[in-house]
Amino acid sequence: MNDNKTHFLKAIDDILKDNTSFKLLLNSLSCLKLSFKRLISLIIIWLIIYCSYISFLVNYINGVESSKEILNSIYVVIIPIFTVIITGYSIFQALTNGRTLMALLKASDKERSKFQEYNYFFFSVSMLYLFIIITNFILSIILSSLPKDWYFPYFTSSVNNQIFSVLITTYIVFVLNALIEMKSFIYNLYQLFSSHAVASAIDQLKKDD
Repeated sequence: MNDNKTHFLKAIDDILKDNTSFKLLLNSLSCLKLSFKRLISLIIIWLIIYCSYISFLVNYINGVESSKEILNSIYVVIIPIFTVIITGYSIFQALTNGRTLMALLKASDKERSKFQEYNYFFFSVSMLYLFIIITNFILSIILSSLPKDWYFPYFTSSVNNQIFSVLITTYIVFVLNALIEMKSFIYNLYQLFSSHAVASAIDQLKKDD
């Protein structure tokens, strides 16, 4: 019992150490590290999209107008998903009480409790999607102020096309990675529901006894 109490106090102390938004953000970013497999997949996707722009698309589209359409398409997808994430985060906060909270604080992964891991993950995914929304908003304002035929001065048409292809491809792949991260979001939410169900079942068995 003494060891359990010490473990709980350490877990609580670790949570309270995140006493600034910067420290919380820094610690939570570790939950968004790319696996080697995903990194390779994203690089391959980046190359496919970039080569498509350079080889087939870039000579037939307007850079400014195309970027606006892409940003609008991202808005259509990102906003509803962000709403789902906030709802999932609220569910996480609502379910982590009583025996469920104790179980998550007791279970540890490396140096963190499961509660802290889940909390960091949901927070980091929320911040990731908020960052995309803010970036989209800023880019939309910038592009709206540019004429349709705008290009980087002092560069040839070919260089402008290459710069556009690199920038838009990188942003598309960044957003795509955020969409793939939803797989982990759903998995963690499932794990949370399972933990809550087990804790509720144990409580019910004790009541029946």
